[in-house]
Amino acid sequence: MIKRISAAALLAAAGQLVFAASVPAVPDGLKVIYSTLNDDRDKAYDCCTGLALNNSPSSREQQFIAMPFTPAEDGHVRRVDLAITWTGGANRVSISLRADAGGVPGDVIKQAGESDFPVSGTCCELKAVSTGRIAVQGGVRYWIVARPTADMWGAWNDNTIGATGDFAFKQNEGWVAWNGSLGAFAVLGD
Repeated sequence: MIKRISAAALLAAAGQLVFAASVPAVPDGLKVIYSTLNDDRDKAYDCCTGLALNNSPSSREQQFIAMPFTPAEDGHVRRVDLAITWTGGANRVSISLRADAGGVPGDVIKQAGESDFPVSGTCCELKAVSTGRIAVQGGVRYWIVARPTADMWGAWNDNTIGATGDFAFKQNEGWVAWNGSLGAFAVLGD
């Protein structure tokens, strides 16, 4: 069963509630390929609920999250903006762009290690991940995967626009297709 994390758990773990209005703007020359982010920068994502991200070797618990997107037309992914927040442990997450494998994440197209995610219970700072220039095909499903590294606890925060749909999670075993509220993120490119 997928693990969700609530405001109470996020705030208790973070020990504070901070608001930071820092939603990156779409740079000139880029366009939004896909987004579940709210256009209102003060409500870009839900500060206090999301899908749990964890990788705890000591407790043998892990949960990785994957959100799909399907470009409307051929183009290039240049940046991904993520509403991922950190609760404790190592503040580092591996982010990958992956192909689809029958409704779950497949082969890695591009992967990068990212650190310094904002503290859980905060809104609305996003992590902007540069991807280079990766060609994508219109009408083809791709996945953004968040895999915590080392001993990390956090969340992929929920969107605030009511976007629901398919996503996937992995807990110690293979990927599981699921449906529900989507994590907040945007895929930018040209």
